[in-house]
Amino acid sequence: MKHLLYVLPALPLFFSACSSDGNQTSSQDGYRLEVTITGDDPNSLILSYPEGLSVKMDTLESGDGHYVFTGKVDVPSQATLRLMNDMMYADVLQLYLENATIKVMGAYGDLHEATVSGSKANDDNKELQGLMTGVNDEVNALIAAYQNLSPEDTRAQDSLLKVYEGIEASRRQIIADFAAKKPASFVAGTEVLNAFMYNPDVKEFQAAYDVLDTSIINSSLGKQLSELLESAKRTAIGEVAPDFTAADVQGNPVSLSSLRGKYLLVDFWASWCGPCRVENPNLVKTFDAYKDKGFNILGVSLDDQEGREAWMSAIEKDELNWNQVSELRGWGSDVAKLYGVRGIPMNFLLDKEGKIVAKGLRGQDLRDKLGELLN
Repeated sequence: MKHLLYVLPALPLFFSACSSDGNQTSSQDGYRLEVTITGDDPNSLILSYPEGLSVKMDTLESGDGHYVFTGKVDVPSQATLRLMNDMMYADVLQLYLENATIKVMGAYGDLHEATVSGSKANDDNKELQGLMTGVNDEVNALIAAYQNLSPEDTRAQDSLLKVYEGIEASRRQIIADFAAKKPASFVAGTEVLNAFMYNPDVKEFQAAYDVLDTSIINSSLGKQLSELLESAKRTAIGEVAPDFTAADVQGNPVSLSSLRGKYLLVDFWASWCGPCRVENPNLVKTFDAYKDKGFNILGVSLDDQEGREAWMSAIEKDELNWNQVSELRGWGSDVAKLYGVRGIPMNFLLDKEGKIVAKGLRGQDLRDKLGELLN
């Protein structure tokens, strides 16, 4: 559902960690991934996984249903197998790659349901996915309902989003319980990171983080968790929003602190972001209703330099008559990093003194909150 409601960075969700206690890596010198696929034989099979700051991809052509990938990873890695047929991805399987002999048994068209065996991380993942079967089914049903809505039916979208948030709360609790049960599990650490990647609740995140073993905390995965937790703390409800300065459409610097004195919505968006553009009419309606009552908006675009014209065109077309700034660096935006923004649309509502009073409000929820504060 989050992939329907938000636009996320175009980066693979791969994470890696190292361990000094031997719990996370095998004594085997490298990995051997043996894949057997029944039914139609795909044109090729692609394995991708993180290697340092880049993503390594290994492709094997048609192998009569039998494929063997070999190599070595420094740390356990969340990997993806993709079947390709006629230049299209036919199916996808996520698994954990580590230095062990790992076997995948699946059928063409149903690779996502393949069995994976041969490593502790994949055993842990199988256990966790079994615990989340119920919530996954609920999310799939909700996605189907969302896809049947018209883009203009924002009230129904907001209603489904509330249901989704409840389901995600259940998912996070399952992951937190799993982490408490297996604190040294690479899978537990990775799923805690995934669960709190977008607009996390600080107390809930801190509690899940605190149960993790030092072998996870001291790893590269632990570094990512720590950085995410710190950004969540900086933008927690009640905190003064971090100040920043960025250029407006004329190239003039605009600082956040210069806009104090009114309730201010700091709105992260981009011209290429479909959900953002769908939400913009709601923002226009809200701005017009409350701009004379002490409310303002600061748009922060994640367009890049090549998208400058598209950014300015979107401002005009969507009639966004409030301050707009951008570093024109896309997801490399320092402001986005400062606020821990990893998906858009995302916003932060500040009071007259610059304290964060709410975040992630859209549609009627934003109007209701402003009505509570300003009427």
